[in-house]
Amino acid sequence: MMRFFKSRVSLIAAAILPLAFAGCATGPGEFGYDNPKLRKLQRVQSAHFIPHQKSQERFIRQFGPKVWTVRSGDPSGKFNTPTELIEGGRGAAITNDGYFLTAHHVIEGPAFFLTNLTEKPIRGRLVWADPVTDLAVVKFPKSTPNYFRKMLFPVSVHTTVLSTDDQGITISLEGSQDQGVGNGPFFSAGNVLSHKPYGGGPGHTIMTSLVGRGGMSGSPLVTQNGELCGILSRVNLTLNVTSAKVWKSSRTTARMMSPNLIRAIIQKDRASF
Repeated sequence: MMRFFKSRVSLIAAAILPLAFAGCATGPGEFGYDNPKLRKLQRVQSAHFIPHQKSQERFIRQFGPKVWTVRSGDPSGKFNTPTELIEGGRGAAITNDGYFLTAHHVIEGPAFFLTNLTEKPIRGRLVWADPVTDLAVVKFPKSTPNYFRKMLFPVSVHTTVLSTDDQGITISLEGSQDQGVGNGPFFSAGNVLSHKPYGGGPGHTIMTSLVGRGGMSGSPLVTQNGELCGILSRVNLTLNVTSAKVWKSSRTTARMMSPNLIRAIIQKDRASF
């Protein structure tokens, strides 16, 4: 799940319409989908900041295993239809024993699970959440040897950042507009445009030039040094209103809070069990 904002800026006055949707199968026309046009824009933008394919592949291998699909849904954990498999977002492992940092709107359903297409879903437990900042710490009963050991706060403006997942879920559905609904493996790179406190809470807002796609909510924002510096929350897409319907740009918003606070939340939770 990724929260999208669309603004039309061509022959008509600019207007912003918030569209929140789950599973990335509905939204502003064909661009509500994880589709080839949006993937192409993501590749072009990423190559501008990390031009070497081998470098991109190295980052995917390094950070991808630390990112898991997180799905909200039926407390039973049963998936009745293919679309139910793809509703949700991502989570970034931050310890070796199953603590994850994610976006709050990814796990705000009646239950949430760590899942992919090959393993049985693992039900999670909410440890801490701030809906205003859109951040959450969750726990899954799973060993996570691949996790983000370094966290950075705050991240400096102009820093090159990236987000990636080496697995994801993509399911082809008959009649879908995106040639495979869901969000499979991805790589997106950009830079930090601004960083400021948000809403009086513990979290800060980080505006980036990353191109986001449906399903990337909860994915980690990472520096090239491997520091987790944010969690993806929202995407702002700017559409050129022409017959071609091509997105002109994308701005992705991430949220982050002090690593010391994150560690304190985890330490308190561990002490209670």
